Amino acid sequence: MENKFQQKFLEDGIDYSTIALCYVNIIAGAVFSIGFKYAGTGNREAFKLVQEYSKFFRKLKVIQSNKDSIGMVHTNMTKN
Repeated sequence: MENKFQQKFLEDGIDYSTIALCYVNIIAGAVFSIGFKYAGTGNREAFKLVQEYSKFFRKLKVIQSNKDSIGMVHTNMTKN
């Protein structure tokens, strides 16, 4: 099954690993900046957002798609 998964990446010509990694880095940066902006203000909404995404990022796993790729970010967690 892993072979079929790797073959899908090669057939499409799209590096989904890079796309997923970019997405995660953009979201992490946005959450990080919100944390800095509202640090020390006692804003509960900002706190909840940072807390939710902290839990989300802890559950992510990196799956190596091929030896030249960094890896794909994967999670089976759904937002509540």
